[in-house]
Amino acid sequence: MRSYAVYLATTQRNGYPGDFQTIEAMYDLEPAAGFNAFQGPIANCVDGLFAHTSSTPALWWRRRAFADLVANAFKSDGTARILDVACGGARYIQDALNQAGDPDAEIVLLDQDPAAIAFCEHRVFPGRSNTCVPQLFGVSRCPGG
Repeated sequence: MRSYAVYLATTQRNGYPGDFQTIEAMYDLEPAAGFNAFQGPIANCVDGLFAHTSSTPALWWRRRAFADLVANAFKSDGTARILDVACGGARYIQDALNQAGDPDAEIVLLDQDPAAIAFCEHRVFPGRSNTCVPQLFGVSRCPGG
């Protein structure tokens, strides 16, 4: 059995539809790399090793640093407008909203990958009325739009 994170990292090209899944798989390694009950022991070992390469902890650090920066801006102002181009999974924005106590923020997410937009709509920002996820070259799914 293969490690999902390593599989995506070695088969998905960056900058193409689906690359956000690689980053999401790397984020999923953070809490317990190497302890996935649905994978075999070799895949868990590979995940543990992959989680300690320089790129994976750097990605985790960047996520926390950006979330802290945005959360502090929310706390000082109380409102915010965010435009995220090439948003991918936008998990760092969700982290910032959680840290700031879910402030009243207007969020616009753009990505070339319809799967990334669907991921944001259904997993990251479900039911959030002030989040706009327009499709590029398509119909807008923005509140009031």
